Amino acid sequence: MIRLGVCLPVVFITGHGDIEMAVRAMKAGALDFLSKPFRGQDFIDAVTEAIAVDRCNRLALQCDDDLRARFATLSAREREVMAMAESGLMNKPRDAQDGGAYVCGSREDGRGTRCVG
Repeated sequence: MIRLGVCLPVVFITGHGDIEMAVRAMKAGALDFLSKPFRGQDFIDAVTEAIAVDRCNRLALQCDDDLRARFATLSAREREVMAMAESGLMNKPRDAQDGGAYVCGSREDGRGTRCVG
C-alpha cells in the first residue's frame, strides 16, 4: 500500500499469527496486530486509533494542499525572498546582500509570514 501511495491505517487480524508475522506487519506499516481470538474491546480500540490516525493524516495533507495553494499565489520576487528566508538569511543581511528593501510581517491569524521585496 505504501508503494502505491495509499495512506490508510491497517489493523492486521489473523487466526494463525506468530511473532515473525507480527513484526513484518508492523514494519510494513500496520497500526496494530490482532491475533484471533481477540476481545471485542481490543478491536474497537484498534479501529478507534486507526480512525484518529487517519483523521490526523488527512488534516496534514489538507494543510500541505493549503500551503501549496498559498505558495502558488506568490509573485516570483516573493518566492525568491521566501527561499532566502527559508535558507536562514535574516532581513538585514538579505538587504545588504541583495541591495533591496524588504517588508516582512506575521499575520495574527497564524497563516504565516508574507515578505515583499
